[in-house]
Amino acid sequence: MKKIRTFIMLSVLICFVMAISAGCADKGNKVHTHTLFDIPDQAATCISEGNVAYQQCIYCRAIFLNGKVVSEDTVKLDIDPHNHENLNDVAGVSATCTQNGVVAHKKCDDCGVLIIDDNEVSEEEIVIDALGET
Repeated sequence: MKKIRTFIMLSVLICFVMAISAGCADKGNKVHTHTLFDIPDQAATCISEGNVAYQQCIYCRAIFLNGKVVSEDTVKLDIDPHNHENLNDVAGVSATCTQNGVVAHKKCDDCGVLIIDDNEVSEEEIVIDALGET
């Protein structure tokens, strides 16, 4: 009984492998019917690359753009240092006699960039110096 079960499991596994490889059985000659699935476009952000929408063969992983085979570099979008997905408002804090304050600004939680009026600024530019004792 155990031998029969093992034989059936191996047969099923062999059939499965043959079915998967059937789509690209002739990879060496690159002759097969591509079965494509859609890859949606993904915007590049300040910390990650993106891509344009394309199609890819489920068997040989060939990439298609407008019906033609292209390289991965063709569909890749480089990191966009100006596209911040997690940009948050930081409230301004008034300076006191002994404590520095900060100008209201935005901060990207992903890359840490600071922005005022759509311009990137440094830490020093958002600090309001303490007033000192009068």
